[in-house]
Amino acid sequence: MTDIDIDEARVRAILKRYSQSQLLPARKLREISRPILEMGEKVFPVFEAILDDPKSDPSHARAALQLLIGMEDTDRKRFVDRAVKCLARDEEMVRLKALHLLGRIGSAADTAPLYALFADKLLQREAVRTIVEIGGKRDLATLSVWLRANKGGTDEEQRFRSYVEDGRDDLEERLTGNRPAPRIK
Repeated sequence: MTDIDIDEARVRAILKRYSQSQLLPARKLREISRPILEMGEKVFPVFEAILDDPKSDPSHARAALQLLIGMEDTDRKRFVDRAVKCLARDEEMVRLKALHLLGRIGSAADTAPLYALFADKLLQREAVRTIVEIGGKRDLATLSVWLRANKGGTDEEQRFRSYVEDGRDDLEERLTGNRPAPRIK
């Protein structure tokens, strides 16, 4: 077994423990994840292997994405495309963590797949939040077009439409530099 194999096995064991401990206090989760965080970018090849394999354990993928969100002192750009691919996974929490990561490391060039999530009742608001965080002028226009095309519907659809409208306004304010407190949360 090579050092890489030992490291990968250790990382996967920590990810498993981390994913099974999500209900613990934040202090305990930091303690569990500390060895991975100390490895920094050296752990990225293992994360890449996990996220590139659609058959990988969903709890490992979820934990890897969650840890990447917090690894702000590293260059995580190589995970943008992987996070986008994770949006197509079956597991809701993997898709949610992928959205959160995209909100931290993505750019306006990465928003197109997020509009498909408007049809996902569980993730549609998070998709709007992510677009507001990373979107650009084209997203402002896309949201306006979406709003124009989606005027009617059920009460639930009207609430989501109102949420998208507030998000569009937040994005416009972010892009123009007039950023008061966001309307969406």
